[in-house]
Amino acid sequence: MIISGSMAIVTGARSGIGQSFTEYLLQKGATVYGLSRNLDRMHTHKESLGTMAEHYHPVQMDISDHDAIESWVNEEFKVADIHPDILINNAGVGYFDQVEELRFDGIKVSCFFPGSIATRFFDHIDWIEVHDGMMHPDEVANTLIHVLETSDNFLINEITMRPLQPKSNS
Repeated sequence: MIISGSMAIVTGARSGIGQSFTEYLLQKGATVYGLSRNLDRMHTHKESLGTMAEHYHPVQMDISDHDAIESWVNEEFKVADIHPDILINNAGVGYFDQVEELRFDGIKVSCFFPGSIATRFFDHIDWIEVHDGMMHPDEVANTLIHVLETSDNFLINEITMRPLQPKSNS
């Protein structure tokens, strides 16, 4: 896939991996709609993007509100030939179902299973502290770009990522 000129939606775009995904996609020339519950933080992020900011569209959205998502999608993409090319479901919600039948429709679905990443995700977990042995959000975003840029007939359906040298339990 050629990312330049594509349209992407990134959920959980306000920080951590979602913020890195957004920046990497913008650097590659994509237009990005960043979804998050915290609009102020996304606007602050947009201000820091320089010339890439014109291609970043922060959207305040609680992705657990299915009606709100459907309404936004129907309104934002109501023109028949305008649609997102990339969807990064990064927010902390999971929906489990069979996605294999989609490849026969030309839709790629890749699931990332990351290990510990140095993000604010661990801020409210007392027994885990962010440390230097964790992966960095940019490393995961770089892997995403690699997956997206594979040829149209190449599917990477699952990726498991772990830090090489995690913090010891002692």
